[in-house]
Amino acid sequence: MKRLLASFVGLLVAVIFGAAANAAAPPAQDMLLWVKADAGVVSDAQGVATWEDQSGNGNDAIRTLGTMQHTTANFGTGQHDVIRFNKDGFFALDTTPLQVPDVTIYAVAEQTGQERRAIFSTYSNAINWGYGYHLDMEGLNTRAFSSAGTSATLSDWISPGPDVGMHAITAAIDSTNGVKTLYSDGGVLGTTSVPGMSFFNAPTASIGALGQLQNDYFYFRGDIAEILVYSSVDSDQRAAVESYLSERYFVPEPSSLCLLAFTMLTGMWFRRK
Repeated sequence: MKRLLASFVGLLVAVIFGAAANAAAPPAQDMLLWVKADAGVVSDAQGVATWEDQSGNGNDAIRTLGTMQHTTANFGTGQHDVIRFNKDGFFALDTTPLQVPDVTIYAVAEQTGQERRAIFSTYSNAINWGYGYHLDMEGLNTRAFSSAGTSATLSDWISPGPDVGMHAITAAIDSTNGVKTLYSDGGVLGTTSVPGMSFFNAPTASIGALGQLQNDYFYFRGDIAEILVYSSVDSDQRAAVESYLSERYFVPEPSSLCLLAFTMLTGMWFRRK
């Protein structure tokens, strides 16, 4: 019986980690950007120099300054590669492809509960009210900024959560229908309106900064494992991407794992008989 129990435990572990390794790929339709820390990371003596786009669009993230490091961190499904930001720099991206009226940003990022920390941005401060969109954390809150450069369209909206740790954060900003929603690990953090959104004609896109402003107050500190950006807000897309991220980093669907493990354990039992 002890051997069977040990076999079951080993089997369950193998099932969990196997499910994580074989998580279905995210949908390609409307994908603008896909960076993940286990692919296309080019480092030099200073740290990560280039974080290559895996979407096929060639929108690579290029270090502007900083000492971002390629390392690993623990997740629910084991160790995974991450880019560790030290609040001293950021990556810049080609901005034009990211200037879209509707956008969904998916990020597997660390909530530290401290400071203000920019995750992904197309913000411009060319005018007091700003342009573009921006995703960041401040303390134990998450922010989804949007603006069309006027006081009437500015929405510097913040929502509580999630708790400290690694999380899958989703920001769905739909200026066409005037609504934006923040999610954490598939659950809704909050929803508010989008009075308007437009962009300034200049390079502003970044990972880890407020636009491309060299201001360390906004730089990210902590780990980012993966970012995906889509030019649409769609419930089916969100379900597919969040499922992919959950299976890859966090917890494979319990019912599927239990059923598979039980079936395999039953087979082992009858073979012993």
